[in-house]
Amino acid sequence: MLAVSAGLGHYFIDLFRPSQVRGAFSAQQWQSPNSSGPQDIWRRYFSSPVNTPKPREIGVNPSELVGKVLKHVQRSRNHPSVTLHFTDNTVYQILVDGYNPVHRGLPKDLEMDSGLEPILNPADGRCDVNLTLTNATVITMVDKAFQLGERESQWDQQHSALALRFAEDNQWHCVWATLMDWERDESGESRCVFRSYHDVYVNTFQPSVRKGAGVYKSFWRGIRKLNRKPA
Repeated sequence: MLAVSAGLGHYFIDLFRPSQVRGAFSAQQWQSPNSSGPQDIWRRYFSSPVNTPKPREIGVNPSELVGKVLKHVQRSRNHPSVTLHFTDNTVYQILVDGYNPVHRGLPKDLEMDSGLEPILNPADGRCDVNLTLTNATVITMVDKAFQLGERESQWDQQHSALALRFAEDNQWHCVWATLMDWERDESGESRCVFRSYHDVYVNTFQPSVRKGAGVYKSFWRGIRKLNRKPA
């Protein structure tokens, strides 16, 4: 059974209660029990409709995933992306808005609740599953971003996240994106000195056909040779 982290679970229940309208909820705060400073303070809540940013026309509507059966997941080792393979032979990717694979800048990463970790972030980068998506949507989250140093500051940052629900556990799960910068202190230990958040979106994925086309050309070339009549 898939689990939802304690820090996120009750927000999903409130957010998607059928009797409520999406986004019409009061702000709530949750602070990690292991908080030791600004970099460990998480402030997650869903904004009211008034503060919800207008959706950007990027990718596809996540509702396209509803009803599909997820069979294989592949997490990129070099880029913040997850590829989802479904039994109907469609393929989608979870991506970070604004990410440039050539000019990467500060490290961006996809994060998710603990229930999704073994599925979307498997230890070896890929896994086979059999999960039916009953709901998929974009939600607005607000997190505490911060910068440490001579001019320390922190602010509330709105960003789009992907919420998923599977028939197998009927629980809401969430995927969001972070951008972080790390430095080593005098003791040699790393600490996060900057963190912000980015929008997550879903898009269709079509593998490159160049390699496949070459294989098919070689295949038919071999067939033609076999069919040639001896001189």
